[in-house]
Amino acid sequence: MAVLEFLFVSDKEVNMLNQTGFNKKKKIVRMALGILLFIFILGCPQPKFFWNGDVDAFAPLSEEELVLQSAYPWIIIKLKQGVSLSEMNGFPLSVETQRELAGNLYLRARVNHGQSVVRVLNRINQNDAVAYAEPDYLKTLSGLYEPNDPWFVPLQYGRTLCRLQEAYDSCGVGDQPVWAGIVDSGINFLHEEFVGRGFSGKSYFERIATPEGFKYSYLSGVDPQPIVMDNSLNWDGLGGSEGHGSHVAGIMGASGNNGVGICGVCPDHLTLFMIKSFAGGSVTGSGSNWAVYNALEQIWTEAATQPATTKANSTVVVNMSIGSTQPAKFEAEMIYQAAQHGLLVVAAAGNRSIIRSEYPAALAETLAVTAVNGRGEVADFSSGFPTVSVAAPGQDIWSVKGSTNESYCFKSGTSMATPFISGLVCYLQTFPEGKGLSAGELRTVIEDSVTDKGEEGRDPRYGFGLIDVKKAVDMVKAGGVTSRYLEEAVEITVSSTDPQKKSKGKVLYLYREGQFYSLTVMQDDEKGSFWMLPAGNFEARFPDSNTVYSVSFSIDLSSPAPTGLSIAF
Repeated sequence: MAVLEFLFVSDKEVNMLNQTGFNKKKKIVRMALGILLFIFILGCPQPKFFWNGDVDAFAPLSEEELVLQSAYPWIIIKLKQGVSLSEMNGFPLSVETQRELAGNLYLRARVNHGQSVVRVLNRINQNDAVAYAEPDYLKTLSGLYEPNDPWFVPLQYGRTLCRLQEAYDSCGVGDQPVWAGIVDSGINFLHEEFVGRGFSGKSYFERIATPEGFKYSYLSGVDPQPIVMDNSLNWDGLGGSEGHGSHVAGIMGASGNNGVGICGVCPDHLTLFMIKSFAGGSVTGSGSNWAVYNALEQIWTEAATQPATTKANSTVVVNMSIGSTQPAKFEAEMIYQAAQHGLLVVAAAGNRSIIRSEYPAALAETLAVTAVNGRGEVADFSSGFPTVSVAAPGQDIWSVKGSTNESYCFKSGTSMATPFISGLVCYLQTFPEGKGLSAGELRTVIEDSVTDKGEEGRDPRYGFGLIDVKKAVDMVKAGGVTSRYLEEAVEITVSSTDPQKKSKGKVLYLYREGQFYSLTVMQDDEKGSFWMLPAGNFEARFPDSNTVYSVSFSIDLSSPAPTGLSIAF
């Protein structure tokens, strides 16, 4: 059991082991892990690692599992359009928060004490006024420009491994203002890498002074709006998530040429907007899907208000160094809407050392990132799945320590690889040739600017390969970037001749060339949509009872999105 505990090592544990001389033990355990995984992979057919659309992944877990994997006993309910809150009067719950989005009323409710959440969910989902009800699942936290920052050269190996320094030497940093978002544990605005940068953000947690210092309290009430974080304070502290957001922000955009500390991938002309959705595991609401995915609306709304002096980029990158293996309907809906609002979500592939889909990274609209070490090899902890985009430095990464104003620390995880790619997207947007690129075009640049690693071509561990920053900059500055993705909706109608059967609120699974690719949630009009699909042959599958119904279609980037797609069940 001790070996298994070591395999899923946290950032803090990795740092402790590295700094206390346990590297030898670490290597022995990694060798053992490699042998075990090799035996395991030989004995298990690869497809079993991936989601099988013939079974309902969204069926509620047991009561015991929900206690561990959700913000128990809170649930999320989506009412059909035109339905009022009074429809919930007969259920044993209290509605804590409500909000309207795209014509539907969404609720965050607490199941009454002594009631089974699983049973209550089953009852609610049988109500025709409800689109769906699900647990509020939890997420966890995967030259021309020569920086004079003292730790850039000795400790930031990504500068050479991914040719970042070569890009600085030949192209410098552009002069276009870039605005980007992060959903994480907050940020220490007072740190020497961030102070005076104009960074801002909002929090779903109130910062309350206590005799010992301060604590966080989750905002509640009818449709509570996140509070503006006072940028004269440290908003990244307390609990198990301490410093995660600041570390991520440092990788993405720590000041360059300020003579101290480190240099972010996009070290200049970048304004970061942080949404604090995590406040430590003991704080109610921390890491809940409600806090994490409502944050996306805050980002696309805030982006629309930015003046040209702070935001010249047409596509807004959002770093989400978070994830879980449990998909959720609210999550899928918000990621889809984020793509429609011009956000490019860059998400972590997970730290579970296995080949298994991690969400939101496995959704079609996101750019998924795995982690490599200083030798360019996939990190032992890094998870993977078929739709991973690229790999980036993620093991033993030196960046901002959020608990102090002048300190730095090592952290490891796909959480650290993800902001390297987010920062790169921002860096590309500082150039005039990059500021107007669409999400699909930027994603194409990232995926085409790699050194192939692992299996030839795209593979679950490295995606298309290890990122090459110099190649990406050259591609953008050369102009003429063509997206490999269809940036419009592919809509599929799923309906039944039986009036008692409805597809609304259920899940439609998408396969590409026979392999699971993504999923979406059916809306009130019994239509489900996918965004950002590449060229290829697809099959949409809709499971109902013990039968799977499907429709096949092809994406040709030289033609409009296919129309008239439907499934009858």
